Amino acid sequence: MVLVDIEPRDPGTGAPLLIDPTAEDPFDHLYLGLDTGLYLGRTEKGRQTERVCGLNRDDLPEARCIARDGVVMCVDGWLSGREQGNERKMAVAARTIRNQPFADVAQFMLRQAMLPRAFAFDLGEETLHHLRDPELRAALLA
Repeated sequence: MVLVDIEPRDPGTGAPLLIDPTAEDPFDHLYLGLDTGLYLGRTEKGRQTERVCGLNRDDLPEARCIARDGVVMCVDGWLSGREQGNERKMAVAARTIRNQPFADVAQFMLRQAMLPRAFAFDLGEETLHHLRDPELRAALLA
């Protein structure tokens, strides 16, 4: 049996063109369109990773949009819990966001919220403001 190396390599250097998430930040190479749920390669490494791994196959983009909506709903639940002094409600909302199957969506939203030109999608200023809340960020990034 002959094993075929399917990992694309840079023709000039021979360096691997797939993202190694244990050694580099995937978001340096990929952009997640939160309005579409599609990953877009920002670099050749990102484009090759999207292609080889099939990051936009089948129902994944729609699932990411559903995850995005779930994050927004849980953020609202966390804020409601804080207003009510309900620590359990806050903890459940934060845990739900951190442990959802598409945790990359929440991580991308939190990163984008801190950028000067945050969010090229229509979640509104209120959601952006909430995602910048230091207490909420601490709970989600714990």
